[in-house]
Amino acid sequence: MAPTTSSTPAATTSSASDQCVDFRNQMVASVKGFTSSKRNGLFINSCFAHCQSELPGTWNHAAGGSPAIQNKGIAKSVGDWKFSRAEVKAIDCPYPCDKTCHDII
Repeated sequence: MAPTTSSTPAATTSSASDQCVDFRNQMVASVKGFTSSKRNGLFINSCFAHCQSELPGTWNHAAGGSPAIQNKGIAKSVGDWKFSRAEVKAIDCPYPCDKTCHDII
């Protein structure tokens, strides 16, 4: 049975929230081998919604819209990784700790 949620993450049941945290922990554990290469980049945030890169308002942190990890948004992180300006291995704290997330679903 699927977790019970409403249109806002705040209304997520504790069981559904626990399932989200469990999923996140499994995903973070599964990418550990991937992180060993400097050529690979990660930006794993704890936002309820995903696919933030498809919306201009949630892509660019300079506009104040992008979720951020250590004050670096998605576009900056991807650009730093893509153009070898910095190694990017950004993994956020477990949901719902990130105050830069948007309640979009």
